[in-house]
Amino acid sequence: MVGKSVLLLLVLSLVGGGPALGFTKLADGTLQSNGSEFDTQAAINAARPGSTVQIPNGNYSWTLGVVILGKPIRLKAESVDGVTITNRSTADALISVFEARNGNVDVGGFRFLPGFSSGPPGMRNDIRVTHSPGGKPVLVHDCYFETNYVSAIFGLGWGTNGGVIWRCKFFSNYNLDGGIQFKSTSSETWRTPSTIGMADVNGTANTYIEDCTFIGIFIGAVDFDDNSRTVLRHCTLEDSMVYCHGQDTSPDGARHWEVYDNKFIYTASGSPPGFPNVSYPLNLQAWLSIRGGTGIIADNVFQNISTKNQAIQMNVFSINRRSLTIPCQTRYPAARQVGQTWIGAGGYSYTNAPIDGGGYSTDPVYIWGNSGTATDSPAFVGLNQYLPDECGNGQRISDYVKAGRDYILGKPKPGYAKFTYPHPLRVTAEARWSSRTR
Repeated sequence: MVGKSVLLLLVLSLVGGGPALGFTKLADGTLQSNGSEFDTQAAINAARPGSTVQIPNGNYSWTLGVVILGKPIRLKAESVDGVTITNRSTADALISVFEARNGNVDVGGFRFLPGFSSGPPGMRNDIRVTHSPGGKPVLVHDCYFETNYVSAIFGLGWGTNGGVIWRCKFFSNYNLDGGIQFKSTSSETWRTPSTIGMADVNGTANTYIEDCTFIGIFIGAVDFDDNSRTVLRHCTLEDSMVYCHGQDTSPDGARHWEVYDNKFIYTASGSPPGFPNVSYPLNLQAWLSIRGGTGIIADNVFQNISTKNQAIQMNVFSINRRSLTIPCQTRYPAARQVGQTWIGAGGYSYTNAPIDGGGYSTDPVYIWGNSGTATDSPAFVGLNQYLPDECGNGQRISDYVKAGRDYILGKPKPGYAKFTYPHPLRVTAEARWSSRTR
C-alpha cells in the first residue's frame, strides 16, 4: 500500500507544488536535479526508462522524499559519498522504490544522516523497496546509512524478495537496531519451494547483501522477517548481530536465509572514538539469533563474545510467548520453527496452526566450515529459553530444537552450492556505472 505521504508527494510533483523546479539535462542525457526533493521528483517523473537521474554533490535536508513508481531508472549521487541527505522527513521513506516490470531500478552513492535528535522510534526508512507484481530486482549500492533509533529505525527497508545490496555501510550510533529489515507482506510466498543456494536459478528469488559493513548495531543489524529469503555474504559485522523473526511477534516469520563468508568482529573493552559514553562490550546476545525458518551458516569467522560464549542462538518463542496469529504451540514441530520448510505434496500440517495450511517438512539448519575463537566454545550453538512463560504450558525449547534433527553441526548441506559471487546483476550494474564519472 502506498502511504499518504507518498501520495501527497506524487500530487505535489504533478501539480507543481513546492519550490521552483530547475533540473537540467546534461550532455550524456542524465537529468540533474538541484538537490531538493521536489526537483529530484520532477526529474524522476520526466526520466525515460533506462535513463539516469543525478543529484549534484552537496549537503541537503529533505522534509518529504521522492518516489520511483515502477520506472527502471538509475538514481545516483554525482560521486559516491558526494551527496549527503539529512532525513527530516515524516514520509515512509526518503526514497521509496517500487519494483519496475521492464528493468531494474538502481540507487547508489548517497549518504543518509538522521535529522531528529529526540522522539520515539518509528518504522520509517531512508530507502524503502516495495514489491510490484512482476517486478524485477532492485539494486542498492555504495550508500552510507546512519540512524539513531529516532523516527527511522532501519536505514533500509526491503519489502520484497529479490534484489542486490552491495558495498553499503550501516551505523546506528550504537543503538540496538539500524541496519536492514527484510519483511515481505506476500504471505503466500512462504508456501512455495525453497530457493536456497543454486536453487535460485536466475538469482532473482532471494535478496543478496554483499560486501557491506555494519557497525555497533547490537541486536538488529540485519532483520530476516516475514517471508524473507535472504543471503548475507562477504560482509563485515563489527559488534553487530543478525536477527531472524519467527511466526510469533511477526505474522509469518522468515522463510530461509544463508549466512556465509562473513567476518564477525567483537570488541571487549574501551569506548569507540567520539563516543565516550559508550562502553564495550555492547549488549550482544549472539552473532545470529534465529527464531524461525531454515538456512545455512558456513565459512564465517566468528570472534568469541566473552560475555556469552555463544555465536548462534536458537529460539522457539511461540511455545512460551503469545502470538497474534497462531495459538501457543504445544507439540513438535512448532509452526514454522527453526528447521522447518515447505515442500507441498507429501508434507504435513501443524496441529495447532491451521492458518498455515499444509505441505511442511523438516529441513535442518546446516552449520559448517566456520572458524574463529567462538567456534572453540562448547556453547557455539546454544538454545535460548524464552521467559516469562506467557503461555503457561511449561514447554521447553530443548524438546523442539535438537542437534541432528533441527540443526546439523559440522556437515555441509547435501547438494548445496553457493550462488554465483559477485551477483551477476551487480556485475552488470558496475560495468554500467564505471562508464560514467563517479
